[in-house]
Amino acid sequence: MIDTITTIQEVTLQAKELGLYEYLFVERNLSRDDALNLLEMWGREFERNHKDFVWNGSASYYDEIDKFVQNRLGELKCEDYFHGEVTIGSVISFEAGLYKVKGANGNGLVVEPVGPKGNTWGYFTEISFSNKDKIKVIHNYPDVMDTTQNHDPALVGKINKAWNEKREQFCPILRALYERDIDEITDADSFQIDMWRPDNADGCRDEIIEAFNHGNETGDWKRYNELALEDMCREWDMFADNYLMHIADDLDLKAILYFLRYEA
Repeated sequence: MIDTITTIQEVTLQAKELGLYEYLFVERNLSRDDALNLLEMWGREFERNHKDFVWNGSASYYDEIDKFVQNRLGELKCEDYFHGEVTIGSVISFEAGLYKVKGANGNGLVVEPVGPKGNTWGYFTEISFSNKDKIKVIHNYPDVMDTTQNHDPALVGKINKAWNEKREQFCPILRALYERDIDEITDADSFQIDMWRPDNADGCRDEIIEAFNHGNETGDWKRYNELALEDMCREWDMFADNYLMHIADDLDLKAILYFLRYEA
């Protein structure tokens, strides 16, 4: 059980270590009270997000707070530097290369290189915020789906157009569909996600391994599916292409378009 006051104190201390106060006071022109209220809100958010978290040797409380504050600082800088255009899942160009944004920390964007056909190359690197003026958002690359899984070509074209024009509006409808179809998703061969695979020692969390083993032994996959769904809802756009291509049918595509107020 996490103590709220202790968490707020640790968030405040970590913010000082990262130089966050200077950023809030100078770059954001916040008052002392506003800055402290923000840190208190972060502390309570951390507590909510980790209320059932099992702390062990591989998941240090202090390391998690460090990562949490780094991510929040990265989000603030993204908002200030890129005016909301750069979010998780955005494709950007930098020094003649293409990258998919996976997150941000206090130093810069955490990105994954993107190949010429839209494939990612499986490793992460960082682009410093000091290079912010050299970063360009690629709004029309790549499309989120194609017709190779026998979807109606007209629907696919409309989904891609909507994805490029109003991507953030896909979030609530995709999260609802992920929740509805999570059993089918985790059963599908197309969703062999490294972070869900116990045989992937570098990427799979202990709680996933435990839930997977429990499912194999008992046939009860509820906890495993809950953890997979949490990942999908948190990084909803990262999973969109796989879901739309391999799980969604034409009726689902029509439902998405109606939700977005696109004529289906």
